[in-house]
Amino acid sequence: MSEEFIDVFFLDDEKDIIDTLIDYEFNGFKLHFYQDPGKCLEDLSKIRPWIIVSDQRMPNMNGNEFLKQAKEILPLSIKIMLTGFTDEAVPADLINNGCADGFFKKPLDPSAFEKLLIKYRDIYVTENIVKRYKAVFGSSQNEEG
Repeated sequence: MSEEFIDVFFLDDEKDIIDTLIDYEFNGFKLHFYQDPGKCLEDLSKIRPWIIVSDQRMPNMNGNEFLKQAKEILPLSIKIMLTGFTDEAVPADLINNGCADGFFKKPLDPSAFEKLLIKYRDIYVTENIVKRYKAVFGSSQNEEG
């Protein structure tokens, strides 16, 4: 029996950030690492990850723009902004503007990052179960027709 993995795209232009995660064993997740936003966007429609993680500050395209384009390609994927900002208003603005579903602060701790992935995987699964339930049974069992 083969184990199923949830695909996660991880985009950061800093190789040392990627190196922090590349050898970590993420149970149930298959991380795809990218340093180039263009290549990452190109692969989104091929692999269709459930979770997309992007650094905020990158030289060719910032994380806001990347996640906006990712949302156009895969609107139901969970999008997480990786940020070095200490001011929580900045990532909060990203969430409020619909660019990201959440954020994670640098420096990266692999085990804490894995817990975040598990949290968002569970949210994704729950939301899809609710959507399927509503599609089959209607929006509310208590509605009278």
